[in-house]
Amino acid sequence: YGVITITKINSTVLNFTLRLTSTTTDINIFSTKTGSALSASNSTDSLCQTWVLATRYIGGVEQTLLKDAIVAGTTKITLVMSSFGTYLAISEVTGSATQYQDGTWVWTDGTQTAICAGQAGACNANDVTFINGDIHFSFVSGGQTYETIYTKAQ
Repeated sequence: YGVITITKINSTVLNFTLRLTSTTTDINIFSTKTGSALSASNSTDSLCQTWVLATRYIGGVEQTLLKDAIVAGTTKITLVMSSFGTYLAISEVTGSATQYQDGTWVWTDGTQTAICAGQAGACNANDVTFINGDIHFSFVSGGQTYETIYTKAQ
C-alpha cells in the first residue's frame, strides 16, 4: 500500500509520485497517453500476464537466482507484461528499496514467437516459448544461449 500524489495531469500526460507505506522515498512515475492495444491472439493473451522469475540457464547450466541476479541480493523478480506493448519488472532486493524497470515490447515475427523488448528504443531480441503454462525467453550472445523461465504469479 502507499500514497499516490498527482504532479501533472492533462489530456496527454499523467505524472505522479508513489510513496509506499514502508518507506519515506518517493518513486516518480511519468506516463503519456496510451497507444492502441496489440491485436488479440493466443500468444499475446498468454504473454500479457504477471510472471515471477523461476530460473535462468546460461549455456544449459542452471543459475541460482541470487548468483545470477541483476542486482546482488535480489530475492524475487516479478514481470508484468501488458497488451499495450509495455512491461514492468519489479526486483525485490534484500536490505534495499524495491527496484522498478519499465520498457516496451513488440512481436518481431508473424508467428509471434519472438519479441523485441527494451528501453528508449533499445531492442533486446528474445525468442518466446510457452511450455506447460510457463514462459521461456531465450537469446544467444557470445556463443552462449541464455534462457529465462517465468511462472505465472499466484
